[in-house]
Amino acid sequence: RRRRRRRRRMADLWGDLLDVHDAAAEKKKTEDELKKFSVDEKLSDIERAAHFLKGANDMQVRHVACNLAALFRDHGRAVHDKLGDQVMRLLQKCSADVSVCVAESLLEVLEGRYMKTDADATVCTLGLTMAAIRESRRDTEVLDAWLQVLAAIVPTLAPAVLETDVCELALRKGELDATVESRVACCSILGAIAPRLTKEAIERRFLAKAMAMCQDTDYEVRICMCNQLGAISRAVGPDAAEKVVLPEVLELVKDEERSVRLAAYQCVVELLLGNATSSPDVVKEHSSNGRTSLDSSRS
Repeated sequence: RRRRRRRRRMADLWGDLLDVHDAAAEKKKTEDELKKFSVDEKLSDIERAAHFLKGANDMQVRHVACNLAALFRDHGRAVHDKLGDQVMRLLQKCSADVSVCVAESLLEVLEGRYMKTDADATVCTLGLTMAAIRESRRDTEVLDAWLQVLAAIVPTLAPAVLETDVCELALRKGELDATVESRVACCSILGAIAPRLTKEAIERRFLAKAMAMCQDTDYEVRICMCNQLGAISRAVGPDAAEKVVLPEVLELVKDEERSVRLAAYQCVVELLLGNATSSPDVVKEHSSNGRTSLDSSRS
């Protein structure tokens, strides 16, 4: 009986020791976590952001991504000069939602005109935007977020940059073996840059590619390209629109997918309202056929 009581006391003592050990380990863990979150109060906003980006704590990285716009608003181009490389590396490995946060921050910078000059805005946003679009292949949310940023940059870019760098990015996204999401992005980019380029530049660089995208095997690509044809038609002028663009639109009016036919019919209306072709009677005739196709698909 004494032996059993002794064993019981030893077990209780061992349990107490384990509790003390666990408490000490938990305390050390808490102290280590606090140390990770602790930042020298003397650091500037930009230095603190750089410190967060160097670490592996998701919460701190997300904080920087979501607050980039405020940093740019308060400190201007210095943010890009000191953090640009780190943000670029972040975009190569971060999750989709963090990438979207960065895109939304840069869009706010552009729409809020936080930079002193358009040149500064371009330097701070174009490189990151091009890289993010280049690397994004399947995530529609990420691509859409960065395409919005690019659309906001386009009006500030020189035509030479649009014709070379941006157009080249679009053409690569539109390669035959690219994903559907990438090919849709190609269409969006071509439509965004067309109004800033000359007829000759468009014909030289991507008009044939844009027309080929109208016959893409995926209906989403055909719809997106159809939605850009109004902008392209206005940019190339009525003669080229009638000879090159209009035949593709009229083919799309007869597409097997109802959603494509609807987009094509809306494009016809846009061409009529914008006087983008020199033969409105031809367009009206085929728009009537488009209505017939849409009506028959409902029944």
